[in-house]
Amino acid sequence: MKKNLKPFATPKLVFGTAQLGGNYGIANTTGQPTPKECREMIETAIANGVVYLDTARVYGNSEEMIGQALKNGWKDRVKVITKLSPLEDVRQDATNSTLRTLVDASIFESCTALGVQTIDVLMLHRANHLFCWDGGVWQRLLELQGSGIIRALGASVQNPAELSQILDIPEISHIQMPVNILDWRWDEVIPKIMASKALRHLTIHVRSALLQGLLPSANEEHWWRANVENGAFVRDWLLNQAATCHRANVTDLCLGYVNSLAWADGIATGMENMAQLIENIGYFNHPLLHVDQVAVISNTRPKLSEATLNPALWKKANQ
Repeated sequence: MKKNLKPFATPKLVFGTAQLGGNYGIANTTGQPTPKECREMIETAIANGVVYLDTARVYGNSEEMIGQALKNGWKDRVKVITKLSPLEDVRQDATNSTLRTLVDASIFESCTALGVQTIDVLMLHRANHLFCWDGGVWQRLLELQGSGIIRALGASVQNPAELSQILDIPEISHIQMPVNILDWRWDEVIPKIMASKALRHLTIHVRSALLQGLLPSANEEHWWRANVENGAFVRDWLLNQAATCHRANVTDLCLGYVNSLAWADGIATGMENMAQLIENIGYFNHPLLHVDQVAVISNTRPKLSEATLNPALWKKANQ
């Protein structure tokens, strides 16, 4: 499919661009695309109704690839979400002056790479940075929003505890959270999400719908690295659900599940090549799962541990 053919409507597909900046994902087989491939993928995504591109300071040169691709008339057709530097090396006793300098540097570098003067959505890459350093980082971001350099603020969360801490902060209008068909951890907090959305403007994007490429993988080593002792059992459950729900395959099932969650406004999905992008555009145009199918999945899914649901806890390739 070329980007100028009859477009689909895929507004809930958020183009996750970590793969455009490096070799990201446990099942990544093709590596980082070329600048030409990045441009073609971004243009194709926008032409097919994608309204958000998701990136971050730490996604290699992803921001630069986006900035180059959005020249020549594409910039006004899409919104870019980027994330503040994780500030991993900042001391707990850092001065307010130091914090302001680091925040400003991250924002300046993002604006330069993206070729913009205003960032559409700036997220904290670490939700706890709202409270660290006596709130100095968050205060500086509020000042930058007030001066028009940032349009909207948000945060990326890792677990339900972090979500509960930030859900009612009024200045946060965008939240990104890891959700997939096997992730049972969010069940108890979903009513609170829906209540917050009923009271104010709040955009929720979910990520890791494929758990960094693990869920569709038939490679037993991938499951072992993700701390799953019986990957074949989980894989069989996924295949059975795909057949029961009349989905083309496990990827279709996993994307269809998160796409069918009424409270999810967008699904951040990483793609490493054009074929994956076109495939995912097709999946997002399949009918949603019925509410009864979603309920059956939630009630029968295998119970995986935090060590599997959190990729930061996975084994390294050489372990």
